[in-house]
Amino acid sequence: MRKQPTRTILTMIASAVAASTLSIAAVSYAGEGGAAPSTAAKSASAGSILPGVRGVLRSLVAQGRITQAQADAVQRQANSGTIDPKMLVQSGVITDAQMHLVANGIEQVKLARN
Repeated sequence: MRKQPTRTILTMIASAVAASTLSIAAVSYAGEGGAAPSTAAKSASAGSILPGVRGVLRSLVAQGRITQAQADAVQRQANSGTIDPKMLVQSGVITDAQMHLVANGIEQVKLARN
């Protein structure tokens, strides 16, 4: 039973990362055309949770909870707009316990934004 709430939380995190990435991409696309980035584009970039995700991963690496290679794998997925915890765990990139640490850290980043 424990896995269902965890999957729900991780799905919400992945959705939030995807939404923030898509909003940045939309603003960036709208700003193309040779003009300097608008204030709105700069604000959207500043509002992204990706820097927070990087911070969480950096902290977990510094604490010895995950390796840099694991952090890089999670960051690549975050940068693409979707974190697939099931794939990361099942492929052996990261353990379930480590994924929980990552998810909890990202959740704290999201809560801090609100």
